[in-house]
Amino acid sequence: MEMTKTKLTGLAVLPGAAVLFAGCSGSDWEAVSYERGDTTVMRTVAGSAWGGPATLVERARIAADPADTVDGLRSVTALASGPNGDVYVVDGEGATVRLHDRNGRYVRAFVVPLGEPGHYTRPNGVAVLSDGRVVIRDPRRSQLVVYSPRGAYLERWPHPSGVYGPIPLISDAEDRLYTRIVFNPEEPREEWREGLVRYGRDGSIEDTIPDPEVDYVPPSLMVESPGADTVTFRIPLTPRAYWAPSPSGDAVTAVSDRYAVQVRKPDGSVVRMEREYALVPASREERSTLYRDVDRRARQIDYRWTWRGPIIPEEKPPFKGLFADADGRIWVQLHQAAELTGEFAASAEASDTAGSDAAGGSEAEDRLPTVRDWWEPIVFDVFEPDGRYLGQVSAPPGFRTQPLPSIRGNTVWAAVREGGGVPDVVRFEIER
Repeated sequence: MEMTKTKLTGLAVLPGAAVLFAGCSGSDWEAVSYERGDTTVMRTVAGSAWGGPATLVERARIAADPADTVDGLRSVTALASGPNGDVYVVDGEGATVRLHDRNGRYVRAFVVPLGEPGHYTRPNGVAVLSDGRVVIRDPRRSQLVVYSPRGAYLERWPHPSGVYGPIPLISDAEDRLYTRIVFNPEEPREEWREGLVRYGRDGSIEDTIPDPEVDYVPPSLMVESPGADTVTFRIPLTPRAYWAPSPSGDAVTAVSDRYAVQVRKPDGSVVRMEREYALVPASREERSTLYRDVDRRARQIDYRWTWRGPIIPEEKPPFKGLFADADGRIWVQLHQAAELTGEFAASAEASDTAGSDAAGGSEAEDRLPTVRDWWEPIVFDVFEPDGRYLGQVSAPPGFRTQPLPSIRGNTVWAAVREGGGVPDVVRFEIER
């Protein structure tokens, strides 16, 4: 197979040829690209277009005040950023959607009194259209409620039943909206068919889009209850199938048994992004914690249950999640070595301190760690939808991936929980 070197000026690939893309203008990114049928493979072998790792640096913060039950932020259900760097915060528990400017200052709420047109009860998604209209998803009342940029109610769009969870409400470059539903919620859970409903900018339903089919069945364990119902447990740290819609109209899919992420274009073509990656080991202590967690939950269903099936792997899959931001870039969350938190971390630090004369036991010594006592640092690989590897971004402790961060350009709005209680909402900038 012919191999050629070229400057990073385009991604056109000749059929049957492998091309080595070499970085320029401060970039040290190198990738090999080739075609396989309708798929263009872009395999990063070294470096990144950014030329090095990036971090998220805090620039503004919206502090939660759960003590104030009238105006305070009581939960963070969903986030959507505007083109000016402002942010729309969905407080599902407080049943409000608020606009804050890029400095975190409160601007207005999008809410009307009970009984008036435009009232919603439990919002779990928000999107901002190019003309400034704000669309709020209220699945409990089967509606999308549309407000003007100034907070005035405009109209109501019917929403199909069957939506579940705080899945983002997505808008694309043509102001079409995508909302996730279950097509047959009346059927048993194992028979559900899931996907997206697409709205036009006038609120009419244009299409339904089933979830992409992925030829992968994750390893699992089965428990049968006394009533003969079967419960399935996924084996921790085994590969999973992922997919995420993109505002560009692409569908991003992957199975984490290897480092490969597919961007499926509306015309049927595919860009597959691959990268050299070393698997992260899972410590014996972490695997023991995960084993105890599954064993405990299974025995609550059937006390006679014993583990019969594949064991928890000693190495973690390459990644543990992915999503597309407002610009269509793909963020792949990497698995990292887990660390103990709280009193367990303090206990381990004390035991490792030479000459420590700490007396007495600690809470960490009196109980075994649970799944919540382990924490993985949050690190993302970021790609352009054409396969170009931009680089790696590290997030600070407390950074939450649920609700999904809202990212536009170098601005990242995310929930941050640095202790118990309601998380704050923080604006970060990507710094390289």
